[in-house]
Amino acid sequence: MSIKSVLLLSFIVLITIIVGCKKSVDGISVSGKSGPHFGAKVILLSKSGELFENNAFLPLPLNHAIMLNGAGDTLDVLIMAKPIEDDSTYVFPYGYFEVRDNDKMVRPFVFALPEDKAQMIMPREGFQEFMLNRYPIKQIIDTWFSNYKGQSNTRVQNWKETYFAEDFVKNFLKMDITNTAVDTMDVN
Repeated sequence: MSIKSVLLLSFIVLITIIVGCKKSVDGISVSGKSGPHFGAKVILLSKSGELFENNAFLPLPLNHAIMLNGAGDTLDVLIMAKPIEDDSTYVFPYGYFEVRDNDKMVRPFVFALPEDKAQMIMPREGFQEFMLNRYPIKQIIDTWFSNYKGQSNTRVQNWKETYFAEDFVKNFLKMDITNTAVDTMDVN
């Protein structure tokens, strides 16, 4: 076998390994037993129970992370999970909301579930079922973000479902993602 043949074969094997990998840095298409699912890698800033942005208010009851895109922009992500020990993790976008302050500044948040089943604290269910069955969780998030900068200095608005959150993340990452929220429920 010639050196060119060995190099070509090595290159093909390397490409096959890269294409077959389960995760990438920005977005992932996880091939599970039931098919592909959309998720994204996030970098943890604070774990559940820690202070949010060094604010003296009550500790945040969710994990706070950011997602980075190719332009270096960041997107806030709140992960409904046990405290995550790693510096980064993969999540599935689950919902979306905005925090608006008195200066009319709007800060978008993606509400996410962990990819790792061991980190889950609630079963994956459709967003409408979440709003019906776990409405107190939404109320806790609304109350917490309405007070973390002082009473009535901020408010939570525009809760949106999983499809919107996935599209928002897709547009943020500037990726072409064809999977839908219905797919993410099959991961259980």
